[in-house]
Amino acid sequence: MGGGALSPETACARKALTQVARDLGWSILAARTPMANDRIGNPALASRLRKALRGDVLFDAFDRGRYSTDASIYQIEPIGVALPKGVEDIEAAIAIAREEGFPVIARGGGSSQNGQTLGEALVMDTSRYMNEVLEIDTAAGTATVQPGIVLDELNRKLKGTGWYYPVDVSTSANATIGGMTGNNSAGTRSIKYGIMVHNVLEIEAVLADGSRVLFGEVPDDADGAPRRLAELIEAMRALYRNNAEEIALRVPRLLRKVGGYNLETLGEPRQNLAKLLVGSEGTLGFFTRIKLKLHRIPKHRVGAICHFARFYDAMDTTRFIVELGPSAVELVDRTMLDLARQIATFRATIERYVKGSPEALLLVEFAGDEQAPLLASLDRLEQMLGDHGRLGDLVHRGLRGAARRPGGVHRPAHPSLPQARHRGHLVRARLRRVPPRPPHPQHEGGIRREEDARHRRGGVLHRPGVQGLALGRARRRAQPLRVPRENVRRAPGARVRGGQGRVRSPRAAQSREDRARSEDG
Repeated sequence: MGGGALSPETACARKALTQVARDLGWSILAARTPMANDRIGNPALASRLRKALRGDVLFDAFDRGRYSTDASIYQIEPIGVALPKGVEDIEAAIAIAREEGFPVIARGGGSSQNGQTLGEALVMDTSRYMNEVLEIDTAAGTATVQPGIVLDELNRKLKGTGWYYPVDVSTSANATIGGMTGNNSAGTRSIKYGIMVHNVLEIEAVLADGSRVLFGEVPDDADGAPRRLAELIEAMRALYRNNAEEIALRVPRLLRKVGGYNLETLGEPRQNLAKLLVGSEGTLGFFTRIKLKLHRIPKHRVGAICHFARFYDAMDTTRFIVELGPSAVELVDRTMLDLARQIATFRATIERYVKGSPEALLLVEFAGDEQAPLLASLDRLEQMLGDHGRLGDLVHRGLRGAARRPGGVHRPAHPSLPQARHRGHLVRARLRRVPPRPPHPQHEGGIRREEDARHRRGGVLHRPGVQGLALGRARRRAQPLRVPRENVRRAPGARVRGGQGRVRSPRAAQSREDRARSEDG
């Protein structure tokens, strides 16, 4: 890591925050400190963990290679991997980590594109065994789940109850509730239902000191709370009391913030410490149980696909659309459309709903229990687009059940499109949720310049070897993810191509040989 020396003010602030974290026992779970290489795959450590845990302990080169990557472009080899079967396994692993001085990283579906689940640490994957729904309370509209349950699986189990969990991230087929909680995930419908911090009621977590604490709404009188929780309540109240003005000054007023902890929630009238853990990326505790706020499934949904000849026009129009009260507004740019057209599974959907060759689409959804207001909202949308001279092609979607997701493009497309290949390089195309805020005047010039560049050169972001990444996100050449040759376990007949860790199964190898023979014949 490069960079100059820290300023005295920054160094002092970092030291103070570090000390507070140590005092609270929140200091070890995801520290990304350099480790001695002899920790990686250490057989003695693996043996000790196997004796202490009921779940699987995976320390061989192949498994470390598998867990050295996620949906991001990064690759970091872990010390080893553990698949806990319960809270006791997590407590035992953290106790060993505390004693031997190595970090622990919680992992769910590995669907984030920023590398949060990677590090030279013991990676604990909860998606294998800790993936159950513990309780559904239809009267209160809540569900209590283990951290490893996948969002789509949760909603499948809620089917028939009249409730669902609406924080519908585009990676819902892979993303776990624990990972979404740690990331403070949003989703297409966040403008109506909020994001994770608004829909998590309680979190049970194991802290670095081994304490198991249930975080939730703080009672006015904390004297009756368990000792460790009472200490944390008092410490957080003091933290907010001493820094309220600074927090109000520094914390941006945005729907979703990814630059630090949700400290502003400490000043809410009904304080809930679970909100402080949401978005903490596993640095404050290892989540073992999460209580969620559910929402009623609306009886009807209608949608429209708004076409735009210019990317900027689509971005600018969102500020008018959100005033109509939609349940979702999502942007799809030309790169995503072009990638979808190249994949047979999605080509029919694109041809059916996309008219011509727009630079961008806005997928707009209205939801509710009555049909008439929804149809009226579509009429207002059409009128608004006409008033601004941007009517173009407006494709309506049907009522009730025609589209759980507006436009029907992003969710099925996501597993393939973000990893499409362009000129031999792995491209990470980002799905974008349009923020319900008018663009800042200073941003208009940048968007226009980027739009002009796209028209001149035919892409979203133009750097050598990169196409299809979100604006301002790509700072390096996109490369295929690789596992070193020595980390790949080969089954009989399997091949490794070019030493880049692309594993070919015996069946795939045989099919290539059959094709070669048929071509020769």
